[in-house]
Amino acid sequence: MWQQAVVRRALVGSLLVFTALCSTAAAAFHFDADAMLGRVSYVKLELKPDGRFVSTVITPDARDPTAWLAPDYPSTNLCRAPGEATERPGCRSYAIYIPKGYRGVPLPLHLSLHGNGGFAEAQIGDIAKNDGSGTTAGDNSGLEGRYNQLADQHQFAVVYPNGSINGQGTTVNGRDWNDCRTGEPNSTADDVTFIASLLDDVEASLPIDTRRIYAHGYSNGAMMTLRLYAELGERFTAFATTEGNQPRDDQSDCAAPSVKKPLFMVFGDLDAVVPYTGIGVRVSMRSADDTITYWTQHLGTEQPTADDLLWMQNWTPVANVSSTDGAPDSRGYLRRYAGGAEGSQGLGPTQLLVKKIHQGGHSMSGSSPITNATGQVTLGPKNLDIALADELYGFFSQFSMRELPPAVAAGHKSGGAFAALPTVMFLLLALTRRRLIAGCHKS
Repeated sequence: MWQQAVVRRALVGSLLVFTALCSTAAAAFHFDADAMLGRVSYVKLELKPDGRFVSTVITPDARDPTAWLAPDYPSTNLCRAPGEATERPGCRSYAIYIPKGYRGVPLPLHLSLHGNGGFAEAQIGDIAKNDGSGTTAGDNSGLEGRYNQLADQHQFAVVYPNGSINGQGTTVNGRDWNDCRTGEPNSTADDVTFIASLLDDVEASLPIDTRRIYAHGYSNGAMMTLRLYAELGERFTAFATTEGNQPRDDQSDCAAPSVKKPLFMVFGDLDAVVPYTGIGVRVSMRSADDTITYWTQHLGTEQPTADDLLWMQNWTPVANVSSTDGAPDSRGYLRRYAGGAEGSQGLGPTQLLVKKIHQGGHSMSGSSPITNATGQVTLGPKNLDIALADELYGFFSQFSMRELPPAVAAGHKSGGAFAALPTVMFLLLALTRRRLIAGCHKS
């Protein structure tokens, strides 16, 4: 008899939750996931006088899932009229990809930040657009669309934020990030607040697994990722950077990192934009070796030796499978610095994974070579042995926080009524959520 009573209470509770979801579905989850599945959509965040960010979702024509490749690049014009050089104050934007086959269960969330002069579509990348169009120094095809393919395969969402135009972006579309460096003419925007607001918006608009939120950045976006590690680290589970060194202490406005989270860093030894040695036009950065030492000390892992860094003792070569790399002997080497201090928020012992690409330039490795002549000269050789997106997913998927970020644990972010449900009931609700909300909208 008591079992029947438990079932009756569960059913009544489910009906109450269903009713609550019908009354709050649009407010709590304003993404129309059905219309957004398997295509890039765009979100405009506008700061209101009361300090709130209000978002508007723009979804491309459902009949054209590649509409994001249009010449004007839709994400670049959300906060301005096409062709204008400035954006409306208090307006920011991002692109989001919700995977095909999504069924309403909480998704891990991956952020990927473009480099200086880039924008969301350039970071997403696509082999078909590997012609230099829309970028400042020749197209390196970004992530070649591979991150979105992996999202479909493994069921996670990907967000591609846009930096701001008020810095050093050198094309009408180009943007950059305020990554702490005082010796560079970078953006002065409050990008940490923007990313925090973006996370709030996504978590309020889509069921997100807040124990599995990851950040990656390329070049200027890599250094912005290091700033997020230092100043918003509790919101993320793990971090990764590509072709971005740690700023020097005497030329940085960044706070010291207060959390200890896993980190994956990629460096090319022929990078002329962010030199491996730290010597060159970017005078406000440490060398790659000094960057590695900085983070191993912070994480408390085993420390690199001179022989380890100079002669690459204890490094594992990555299979050299491509004969069409930008350099004849381009290949990667991996080194895992393990045994670190206990990670923040229940992550366990921390680690730093480093990949050095011998004869690697200022690009994200993938399967498509740089064909634009300007890009070949400016960016240097691109490694084609393994797609960076696959490496990012392989690294990130190892980690899940056991303790929620403080704001989420307090109960006012991410998941709403879902977060309080018992596991079995939650799964039932997740399976029926999309039909339920559709029915609410029709009634």
